[in-house]
Amino acid sequence: MSAAAVLGRVAAVLAVVLAIILLLALGIGCAGAQAPAPVAAVTSEIEARFRRDDSLAAWGVRDSAQIAAQASAFRGWSARLAAILPTELPDATARSRLAALRGFVDAAMATNVCRFDLWNVDQLFGFHVQLAQSAASEPLGTEAARERLLRAAKRFPTAVRWQIANLQAGVAAGFTAPHANVERVVDQLDGMLADNGAVLLSPLQRDSASSFATAWRAVLRDSIVPALRRYRDYLTPGYAAKARPEPGLTALPNGPACYSAIVYQATTIRLDLDSVYAVAVAKRVETLAEITTLGRRMFGEGIATVDILRKARTDPQFVMHDPDSIMAAYTRTVVRARALLPLQFASTPDAPLVVRATPKEQAAAAAPARYLQAPEDGSAPAVFVVNAYQPGGIAVMNIELGTAHEAYPGHHFQFVYAAKQRAAGGAPDFLSNGAYLEGWGIYAEQLADEAGLYEQQITRLGYLIHRLDVYMALQCDIGIHAFGWSRQQAIDTMMVVAGRPLAQAASYADRHAASPGQLATYGVGYLTITGAREKAERRMGKRFDLKGFHAVVLGDPGVTLPELERTVAEWSAAP
Repeated sequence: MSAAAVLGRVAAVLAVVLAIILLLALGIGCAGAQAPAPVAAVTSEIEARFRRDDSLAAWGVRDSAQIAAQASAFRGWSARLAAILPTELPDATARSRLAALRGFVDAAMATNVCRFDLWNVDQLFGFHVQLAQSAASEPLGTEAARERLLRAAKRFPTAVRWQIANLQAGVAAGFTAPHANVERVVDQLDGMLADNGAVLLSPLQRDSASSFATAWRAVLRDSIVPALRRYRDYLTPGYAAKARPEPGLTALPNGPACYSAIVYQATTIRLDLDSVYAVAVAKRVETLAEITTLGRRMFGEGIATVDILRKARTDPQFVMHDPDSIMAAYTRTVVRARALLPLQFASTPDAPLVVRATPKEQAAAAAPARYLQAPEDGSAPAVFVVNAYQPGGIAVMNIELGTAHEAYPGHHFQFVYAAKQRAAGGAPDFLSNGAYLEGWGIYAEQLADEAGLYEQQITRLGYLIHRLDVYMALQCDIGIHAFGWSRQQAIDTMMVVAGRPLAQAASYADRHAASPGQLATYGVGYLTITGAREKAERRMGKRFDLKGFHAVVLGDPGVTLPELERTVAEWSAAP
């Protein structure tokens, strides 16, 4: 998938993507089996509505009519699915598929209470970020590709007009974005507007056609820069003065219902938030004990746990600042991690992966690293995006674990493996639910530890610290959006308990605010995968086969977490 295809806010995109994943899987079935006609009909309609060839259209922004039409469509699909009697379906598999399909459509409908379009000022996945990502990485080199990007760029003023109208409606209805997130977006817009949008000239570095250069400069001058400036001037000072000070959904109408819907949609599990919060705290305490043991072995018995955390994160000897050196270190680690795959996987398919730096103007708000799936047409490779310009530098401890999470055996390998499954007649290769996807990423960090990727004590300490961060994120996400934590409370908790530096803690607090539920998916998914493995190991004893377990876990890229647990249990019970 190209950078531009990562549309809109994460939870809103999941409303579409999760439904499509399951709908398509149910419509096609395994090994070519056909779904019953009523289910297949709904599948086809949703595919036609949401899987567009031109993923740059509207930049993920919708006007009020489109918002209403989508809500109406989901209500219609839900009613039609409710009218299908399970007893009329041919077998248990078809009945199970119908139940799952109803759940996903209804979960998408449940998030309507969130009214995301009315307060979507997002420094991570906002439409202006998609513009910058497309300028930096959208495939070019052909007339069709040039025309596609130019056509999308000319639509950008429309997206800004719709965005401002939506935000105005949000203010009137009591829905506003968190103030800190608005400030971050304004800073990003200032960076994009510097020197009349010079940072958006990068397409000219990837395509030498003189006619394209002329056209791109013109659209930048006449369409994009004026629209960016219009958006920036709307956000500050006027909108910023009305933005809510609280980061959590509890400050919005229907906030508790919104968060419950988001969490179910992202994890495919009905969670008791109080219980999950307690588990997160308990796991955090266990991991802190491991960190303390290793840290005192490294730095001396007298060092406090919080000082171990701070030293590993910020001590100059463990931090890299030169972008070129950072990129080289990540690139070398990708090669090493790829070579370890045969130790843990019976099948090791691969596809090209490029390591690329986050644009400078996005660095302050961007994650340390992330993965962008390759376009489906194969016109460009997948991209491992590294925040080499991150303020404060990159901690050495993050390089190997970041590679394990995003590249091998993490997301890149996960998606390549899914493509192999699709080619063999399995589920289609789309983004899975967030908890399955990110849970595998964290589990991949554990696999890297078991395979020996972490060669130094500081990098293994980093692995443990990131596992602490996963539990901390689960705790903070629930704290912010269910328990009403303030932004400062979230920052203080991350600094005191997890030893995060102020700038990093603030960035993560604002990430929680921008994408409710998203950071909770890491812990929920990881605990599900490791829990399934532990049960299988206990049941099978010496018969347990790690490579076989991984074949089961990666066998269906559209699997829900309950279905994953059931599938692993059946595999482990087989003679």
